[in-house]
Amino acid sequence: MIHLAITKSHLLCAQWIKRDGKNILTALSSKSLNEPLLNSNPAKHIVSNIDSALQHIRRDIAFDGDRVYVSIPDSFCNHVMVDLDDDMTEHDGWEFSKWTINQRWPYDGDFEYFGRYFRKHRKVFVLRLARAFADPLKVAIQQLGSDTYWMGTESSAFFGLNPEKGSTVIYPRKTDYKYFTYTPDGFLNGNIRNFKNSWKVNNENGSSYLKEIFKGQILVLGELTPRRRKHFGSKRITQLAALSGFILEGVAFPRNLDQEDQEKLHVLTPIANGKLKGVVINFFDGPGFQEYTFGNPEALVKKTSENEIVKVNEEALGVEKKSIGFFKFTFILLLSILFGLFVLKREAPDVYKNYIEKQLNNLPALTNFNLNESNFLNTISEKFLSLLKNIDVDNKSTSETLTVVKATDESFSVNRILSSSLNLSSNIVDVFDRFSNSELIELSSSQDMLSLNFIGSKNADSLITNLGEVVSFSLRQIEGESLFLHGFMIKIDTQDYPISSTEINKTLLEAELLKYETSVMKSLSPMNENGYLITPIILKFSKKDESLEFLNYIKNYANNISLDKFDYTFERETNTEKAFLFLSIYSKLY
Repeated sequence: MIHLAITKSHLLCAQWIKRDGKNILTALSSKSLNEPLLNSNPAKHIVSNIDSALQHIRRDIAFDGDRVYVSIPDSFCNHVMVDLDDDMTEHDGWEFSKWTINQRWPYDGDFEYFGRYFRKHRKVFVLRLARAFADPLKVAIQQLGSDTYWMGTESSAFFGLNPEKGSTVIYPRKTDYKYFTYTPDGFLNGNIRNFKNSWKVNNENGSSYLKEIFKGQILVLGELTPRRRKHFGSKRITQLAALSGFILEGVAFPRNLDQEDQEKLHVLTPIANGKLKGVVINFFDGPGFQEYTFGNPEALVKKTSENEIVKVNEEALGVEKKSIGFFKFTFILLLSILFGLFVLKREAPDVYKNYIEKQLNNLPALTNFNLNESNFLNTISEKFLSLLKNIDVDNKSTSETLTVVKATDESFSVNRILSSSLNLSSNIVDVFDRFSNSELIELSSSQDMLSLNFIGSKNADSLITNLGEVVSFSLRQIEGESLFLHGFMIKIDTQDYPISSTEINKTLLEAELLKYETSVMKSLSPMNENGYLITPIILKFSKKDESLEFLNYIKNYANNISLDKFDYTFERETNTEKAFLFLSIYSKLY
């Protein structure tokens, strides 16, 4: 078995075998990278950089046929934990969490999102990982002919040592401690500092209560000084040394390892002795929610089988060297087919079950795509429905940079965001005006895409005329009624709007919301970017008319408020409706 540890500047690799229940370290190798990772290099340079280091390591360690575990520094990822309101679905939590990450850490480029839904406490955890780093690394490792078993963050590996109750791993720093707490009920992280025998907590995600942080097994990386040991008082802690629990068989332990390298070797202990599958989020699996399946062997076997098929398909694709143009065409065609299958399954389930599903059973590769809404739509929405503002994904060529450089004229960039927001608000108001005599069931819109479902007569062309380009549509008759359920995905027309110099701050917004009977407001921590104070806001209305009135308020009086996403749903059975608005307040810093 092999553990490949990633750092910003080099790769560190260890190989071991199990003999008589003991871990025997057989090889240890490291290689500096030609240049640091996570920069703006073209993709081919990143692949070459990683591949060059791996080829050097292969002189010491044979990867062929061996199982590989890859650990990623926690600093390479961003993550959030959010609590769900009673009327928020799992899907709502996923989208809200992604939006929160991108508001808290503004970005350029393309990312993968992984997460977990904690049903017991209705919490959603989402983690973001840059594709510019992850994809070349996956390709380089898979080309070595090894079994790519697990890839995840360093801290999360320690969860595998105590999956039933959880673990807290503590990284000692010069003046404080970095902590990560993993349990089946939630993930926490932050910094703690002991001052005059009292703990001060600076939580980044989750609870600030010590009893929640010091839950389950407490693991401290490295040996504490007697003074620091007193910080933990009577708490039962386990101090882990690098390569703890390993027997070195002809391998000299490097004495020149720095603190960062030693922390990488600490991770080897939980990887070799813990349970990772079904416990820890795995970057080798597909993006989206990953279930906690520890103690559920059937779910774990099914998941593993699916991943093996996907891996085989990826290897087959890597063998054939096709032109970039043909690859892009094939990729887009495949996504279009899969999206069509998704829509058909949702809107015409009988047709799908009686015919399509039987045909798919003869195509194992396609059956691996989960066509339920909570997973499949989340996966392809990154390409077809951008749910966040100002996303610029560069897919022109693998020879171009994967990180998009921000516009030099920042004020122009902000004005473009605000103008796009006004265009989106106008289109939403227009849609509701058009459907005043029809039953609108669902409306979701962000940036320049609009998705809607409504009930009406069979011919609905007049309702969507001049809205924009129809990307896809569906039609299904309502059982027992002479009405039809229509589904449309539309790329709306864009129009530039002038931006007023009048600014509305959070306080004025709160005063404005007092006018609305059903409004509920949540705000996130503001951030400074490009000369602006940006305050993320999420609003909920239980009346459609109130949400539309507020959109008109943005158009007429609050041009500095960006509408990033709008979601509306109407429940026919209960005759209830709700609208969610994801906003950002832009205030100039003088």
